[in-house]
Amino acid sequence: MKGRVTTFVAVIGILFLVAALAQRPHPIEQLAVYDSDGRRVGPVAGGEDALNGFEPLVSFNVEGVPFMLLVFRDGLASNTNVVWESTDCSGEPFIPLEIGHSAPSSLPIVAVAVPGSTVYVENGTALTVTLRSLSTGPLNLPANTPPFPPTCFPVEPNPIVKLRAVPARPLIDMSTNFKPPFTVR
Repeated sequence: MKGRVTTFVAVIGILFLVAALAQRPHPIEQLAVYDSDGRRVGPVAGGEDALNGFEPLVSFNVEGVPFMLLVFRDGLASNTNVVWESTDCSGEPFIPLEIGHSAPSSLPIVAVAVPGSTVYVENGTALTVTLRSLSTGPLNLPANTPPFPPTCFPVEPNPIVKLRAVPARPLIDMSTNFKPPFTVR
């Protein structure tokens, strides 16, 4: 009988030990972002407090241009918009300096906008432009809401909005390379 009690106590002790070890956090060497096809987008290089939560940042290099993008569930985004002097997001694109970029950065200024999820990069010196349309990147919306892809918004002409912006050029359409929804693991 004493042997059975000892065995029972030993088994219970081992179960508590296994349960305690199972509840300990296990470090992850590197978090990474993956698209809906399981393709690795890139390692998480940081994060930013964004709408509805803390969002990971992933770094990229395209044509020798280094940049970082926010990763929302439904798309890759920047912290600023692209604006146009036309009413339909056509013609020369500009990245506003007043929205998100007030000081020089060690990285080029980029923004995500239409068509698709095109990354635009600064391409010239700042000037004053008349805002007539703008495009946002995908927005981070609460769970169970439909995705909000990059969209062109015409801006009413009254009042006329003038702002400082840098000319931009399209660099790459990220939607041709990665497919939302995105996950981190």
